[in-house]
Amino acid sequence: MKTHLCLIIVFISTLSFAQVLNYFPLQKNNYWSFVTTAQDTQTINITDTITHRNRLYYIFDNYRLAASLLRRDSNKVYAAVDTSEYMVYNFSANIGDTWSAPEAHDPLLFGEITLQSKTDTIQTPLGTFDYCYRFHHFFGADYEYNEWFAPNMGLVKRDYIFFYFSQWTLVDYSIITSVKYNRSLQVDYILFPNYPNPFNPTTTINYSTPSDGFVKLSVFNTLGEEVSTPVNEFISAGSHKVTFNAENLASGIYFYRLKAGDFVETKKMVLLR
Repeated sequence: MKTHLCLIIVFISTLSFAQVLNYFPLQKNNYWSFVTTAQDTQTINITDTITHRNRLYYIFDNYRLAASLLRRDSNKVYAAVDTSEYMVYNFSANIGDTWSAPEAHDPLLFGEITLQSKTDTIQTPLGTFDYCYRFHHFFGADYEYNEWFAPNMGLVKRDYIFFYFSQWTLVDYSIITSVKYNRSLQVDYILFPNYPNPFNPTTTINYSTPSDGFVKLSVFNTLGEEVSTPVNEFISAGSHKVTFNAENLASGIYFYRLKAGDFVETKKMVLLR
């Protein structure tokens, strides 16, 4: 069994992070909240899906793109504008690769998008994210911006570089059930993807419970052995966050399971030293 585990770890290490992780999460009611340089709040929410030109797109309510219709095909993300479609992000590109795309407020204004890095570390109020992809958008000497995407999290930072500098930094990520953004209206148990993932040695796990009750959050190795129990107590209803420290564990694949009443859900995470 140890040999099999080593083979799994070696296999994962030979793949690029874009191949094994999701840098652009697409799920209805995904919600990102950012604090800006002016200390106000900006949010992005996936409100619905739509079939457009025989393709399924996700509707974003506050993205940079004019139409806010985005879809992912493998490691590439496309936007629909009128009767056209263009590639916005290419997570399988090589560093330095550049492609053309129109800008948000003016589809007739074309510029260049360049993948500049795959290994940036971004500090945010929500936590530290490693192995971030950085895309540079250039539409002229006085209009450009950078965006950073973290594995299994999506957009975590955006810097606008035109006339005046402005920055969006991630402060919250969740899945909401109300289009009014009333975060208190949770109607079900939810176990969120941990972040960062892969991690070393700490990662954050968020979960929500619709009612008070006993909750157990356990971590297992690939042998099914319970190696940690971050939560094992009576919890009040609402959103909760726990930091899991794997300092004493070996690199590899682990599973974390939330059990509350009749609800049980398990997700996978990777400790990569």
